[in-house]
Amino acid sequence: MKKQTRGFSTNAVHAGEASHRFGDAVTVPVFQTSNFLMNDDKYSTDENLDNVYTRLGNPTISALVDKLNVLCNASYGVFFSSGMAAISSAIKPFVDRGDSIVSCRPVYGGTLSLFEELAHAGVAARTFTATRIEEVPPLIDHSTRVIFAETLSNPTSRLVDIENLAVMARSHNTLLIVDNTFLSPFNFRALEYGAHIEIHSLSKYINGHSDVISGYACTNGADLLEKMWKTMSTNGSNGNPLDAFLTMRGAKTLGLRMQAHNRNGEAVASLLSRHPGVSRVEHPSLVEDRPACFGGCDGFGGIVYLELPSKEQALRFMRNADLMTEATSLGGVETLVTMPSLTSHAGSSEYDLLAAGISSSGVRLSLGIEDCEDLLSSIMEALSVL
Repeated sequence: MKKQTRGFSTNAVHAGEASHRFGDAVTVPVFQTSNFLMNDDKYSTDENLDNVYTRLGNPTISALVDKLNVLCNASYGVFFSSGMAAISSAIKPFVDRGDSIVSCRPVYGGTLSLFEELAHAGVAARTFTATRIEEVPPLIDHSTRVIFAETLSNPTSRLVDIENLAVMARSHNTLLIVDNTFLSPFNFRALEYGAHIEIHSLSKYINGHSDVISGYACTNGADLLEKMWKTMSTNGSNGNPLDAFLTMRGAKTLGLRMQAHNRNGEAVASLLSRHPGVSRVEHPSLVEDRPACFGGCDGFGGIVYLELPSKEQALRFMRNADLMTEATSLGGVETLVTMPSLTSHAGSSEYDLLAAGISSSGVRLSLGIEDCEDLLSSIMEALSVL
C-alpha cells in the first residue's frame, strides 16, 4: 500500500517502529470514500491525492499535524474541528450496541454528554473515581471495548494513573483512550505510558491564545488511525486550515508558556492551601504520593480547583479579582475563572456532582502567564471580600 497523508499526517521517525496489540504502525493505507475515487491520472499524483479537497487533506493541516505528532511522540495524528470532535471520533468507531466504556470520574461535561448519547444507542458507561483505579477491574467485562481517562480530571485537577490503566487495558484486550488536554504534551505524553489514543483540545494550552476551536487525536496504530480518519471525513468534523495556521503559531511558544503556567499553578495552589477562608484546594503539586508515570513531569499546568464555604462566596471571589476573567475556557495566556456547577457541568444532577467531587461552591482557575506576584496579589484581594 502506498503511504499517503490525505487529511491526517504521519511522523516518519516512528512509522514502522512501534507495534501495539491494536495494530502495527507500519505503512498507512490510501483511504478512499465511495464518492471520492481518484480514477484520473490528473488527480493521482502524491501531491494531488493529499490536497484534492480540504475535508480529506490540506498542506497547512498536514504541516501542523506533523509538528503535533513530534510533540506527542506519535506516529499518526488527525486534526479535528474541536476537542469534542476528536473525542467522539476516537470513541465511536470502536463501540457498538451492547458494548461498554469504563471512564474516570469526573470528566469534562461535553464528554459526559457523549456518554449519555452513546447510552441511548446501547453503549453503557461505567465510572471509577479518578484517584482510585483499584475500582477499575470489577467494571471490566466481556463487553468493555474502551477505557477512557483524563490525565488530570476536569475540573478537580486530580491525576489519573495512566500507566497502570494501560496494564489493565492490555490484559483485557481493551483500548485505552486518554484526554491529555490539561497537562499538554510539554508536561506529559500518554502514548509513552501505554495509551492507544491520546487526545488534545487544541483550543487550550497548545494554541494558547483563546482564538481557536480545534482538536487533535494521535496514535501509534495504523488501524486506529484509519477508523478515526474515516469517522472524521464522513462526519465532516475536520479542522480548517486557518485554525491549523493559528494553532501552529501558538505551538511554537508552548514550552515557554507552559513553564509560566506550571509556575503560577503551583504558587497559587500553595497560597490557597494556606488560606483559612478556603475549604478545599486541588492541584497535583500539593500531592506527595503521585502515580509513578508522572515522576518526570516538568509541572502540572495552571488548573487549580478550590472550594469556598458557600456558593455566594464563590461568586464574589470569582467576580472580584482584577486579573481574572470570568470565562469557561482554559489554557490561554490570560487567567480565567469559572464555576463548573454553573458552566461545564451545569447539566449534571446534584447526585452526579457529589459523586464526581464537584461542589456548588467550587471554582476552577486557569492560571495564565501573568507575573506570578501580580496574580497572588489579585487573588488575595479577591479573597478579602468574602
